Amino acid sequence: MRVSRKQTVFTGVHDIFISRPINGANSIVITTDCGGAAEDGLPEKAIPDGTVVKLRRKAVSQFVSAFTDSGGECTQNTFDISPALARKFGIVNNTRYTVTTTAVHGRGRCAENR
Repeated sequence: MRVSRKQTVFTGVHDIFISRPINGANSIVITTDCGGAAEDGLPEKAIPDGTVVKLRRKAVSQFVSAFTDSGGECTQNTFDISPALARKFGIVNNTRYTVTTTAVHGRGRCAENR
């Protein structure tokens, strides 16, 4: 029996900061829904808090734990990444990136985000 999979794609603009996430070097923190942001970030529910996601940039990829934070009154949606992950992916501190996530849904739950 084949299970039908539905893909949902979300895209948002986030300022990426290199910092030491409190949840470890293999984690990222995504702040969404900033009221003062000039551009839309990823929707708050695009990546559920604590989900393991596959980060990918060009030919480089790695699984990490993603934690989310709702910004409210902040000025820009942000994406915090560890120094080790930033080096691996060639991320420049305090730079604006377009972030895309693809959620693959099967059997009523999110199976993968990237």
